[in-house]
Amino acid sequence: MAFLMSLVEGKMDELLKLLFAAAVVLAAGCQETPEPAPVTDAEALTAALEAAELGDVVRLGVCHVAGNFVVPDGVTLVGAGAGQSVIDSDERAAVMVIGDIGMPRVADLSIVSGGAAGLVVMGEGSGGSAEIEGVTIEATLGVGLAAEALAELTLNDVTISGPVTPTNVNRLPIIDGVDLETAATMTATHGLVLNEVEAAELTDVEVSGFASLGALLIESGTTWRGGGAAGNLLTGLGAVGGEATFEDVALTGTLQGMRATPASNAVFVGGVTVESTGLTIADSAGYGLLHNGITAHHVDLVAEDNADTALWAQGCPELELSGTGTRMTGNAFAGVVAVDSTDVTIQGAQIDGTRLAPRMFEEGGTVNAGDGVQLVDPVGTVNVEDVSFTGNERVGLLIDLGGASMESLTIRDVEVDGTGDELGAVAQGAEPPAGWDAEVTRAGVTAENDATHTEALSVAETIDVATDAFDLSSQGIASVIGDIGAPGR
Repeated sequence: MAFLMSLVEGKMDELLKLLFAAAVVLAAGCQETPEPAPVTDAEALTAALEAAELGDVVRLGVCHVAGNFVVPDGVTLVGAGAGQSVIDSDERAAVMVIGDIGMPRVADLSIVSGGAAGLVVMGEGSGGSAEIEGVTIEATLGVGLAAEALAELTLNDVTISGPVTPTNVNRLPIIDGVDLETAATMTATHGLVLNEVEAAELTDVEVSGFASLGALLIESGTTWRGGGAAGNLLTGLGAVGGEATFEDVALTGTLQGMRATPASNAVFVGGVTVESTGLTIADSAGYGLLHNGITAHHVDLVAEDNADTALWAQGCPELELSGTGTRMTGNAFAGVVAVDSTDVTIQGAQIDGTRLAPRMFEEGGTVNAGDGVQLVDPVGTVNVEDVSFTGNERVGLLIDLGGASMESLTIRDVEVDGTGDELGAVAQGAEPPAGWDAEVTRAGVTAENDATHTEALSVAETIDVATDAFDLSSQGIASVIGDIGAPGR
């Protein structure tokens, strides 16, 4: 028996050795070709990108390379990390991405641009797609990132910065009245430009320090989550046509300096449809939001300490401000101005501490207002519901009907409070029907002040909205960066 067991064990040892040897041979036969080492110089990077095909990955190591590079359709260029892999260029576009049938990708690197643009994404054929992730762009001239004629674009964890700061804002070149392409040779004008991008998904994208527009969205379908635009000159964000959705985005600190054009954290024109949730609009040297002839729905908007009206709307077919998280505090002139707008709803908001400030208008001259909400010549349905006003320095709620009927106006659960000479809720410009303010609760001095108030208050008028820097209609992004073409093509 012991002999048989020994024989079996011996045969098993031989079998195991044979199986192990076969496994080694099989493993050796299945080994993948080792990835090429990351490139670390401009010549090697150019050669690797030119040789790359659909689905290939080109890796950039820890290095600083100078030049202009093209990422072909369907190719990925990935670095060792922002600040570790740096591409530097003083002409044309530092990086141009061609988006067609594939999904080209640029990730984990930095771009320093002193030329026309830091990064340009161009669609070809029937529309392409591209993905940019973990990229920082520093631009001293031109545009930070521009994309055009794409079906899809994904920007994730992208930071774009220009040279503008509060301390140098009045030393920058004056580009008012200069064509966009020439202006882009004088300073960094636009941080992010999306032109005719059907579906752009932006997550944690930050744009700051540009001399004309932080971000410009033209005829695009944009969804922007997290991040925002801060410290840009004149306009933080502009949108013309298309659709724009914002979730937890902050548009803040737009500068004006000595410029005549008023600053705005955001300007929406050209029939764009705007949807926002948790949008923060703060510390603008001028307006918070400007709406001109557009449809907008804002939920839980926070607007604080803007030097002019927090939300200005004129000629809008539909305007809605709703959500119990809506808070407007410490703005000047007004929390909300709606002039000649249709279907206006303000619901669930808290509007406090609007500061007195003068504004000059073309027909009515100077208006010194500090109003929570000012509705002027409203058209269609107007609803003000579940809104509280406290400490607005002229009046909480002012409705100027311009001689129209009050039949389309609904006021429910409105509370007003104030001190000194502050008014609570005033209707003027037509004889208000009895009981129009039955659901207005007046606290502090507002009940007495409203009862004795007889003189009509001056109100806002329609204003001109300057959008010269928004106009890319003739040449697209080439209107700003010139016809740079694709280097090496």
